[in-house]
Amino acid sequence: MPGIPEPLAGVTTLAVRFAWTGDAVQGPALIEPIATAAPVIFGGLGVMPGAALGMIHSDPVDPMPVHDEGILLDALTPEALDALLAVSGPESDCPQVVVELRLLGGRFTSRVDSAVSHRAAPFSLLSIGIASPPVVEATLASAAAIMESVAAVTSGRSLVNFGASLGSTHITRSYDPDALQRLARIASANDPRGVLPEARALVAAAGV
Repeated sequence: MPGIPEPLAGVTTLAVRFAWTGDAVQGPALIEPIATAAPVIFGGLGVMPGAALGMIHSDPVDPMPVHDEGILLDALTPEALDALLAVSGPESDCPQVVVELRLLGGRFTSRVDSAVSHRAAPFSLLSIGIASPPVVEATLASAAAIMESVAAVTSGRSLVNFGASLGSTHITRSYDPDALQRLARIASANDPRGVLPEARALVAAAGV
């Protein structure tokens, strides 16, 4: 594809993303076994401010016309993998820029009093595609097919930051009912005129 850096063109590479919030000296030591396992093409470690954390995942810094959709998986069976590959694998005509299957677990499952629901899910699935002509219709159809391919192993729940954050459907499947009501009450109390789009979306989804 045009614009792909030469070291990445035509080869298979592995992206390793690492964040450490403890002592700055300990972080590099923890990642060293992975960082030295193969030649490093791009990368490096260093202390960064919280506002720059998106760089770890190469998130774009400017708005982009994209459609992203995510779902949490309760399991990952061979049948589900085959179905997913059929609509997004190398033999398909999948137009998505990214189809990501992410392993969760670990400290993410810790039970804490927060609005982040559905922590027990073992996997998440995310698709990201271009949402502008002439490919927007193909992107939307493909995203729907990807989500449908794993319907047998999902409860229909999502993570709030993996999808269109202002859509009522995404909001209601991203929060437990009690958490959604609490967030909507907070939004109404602190933004009674609905200036913030996120606040308006929460209130609308909760029916407050």
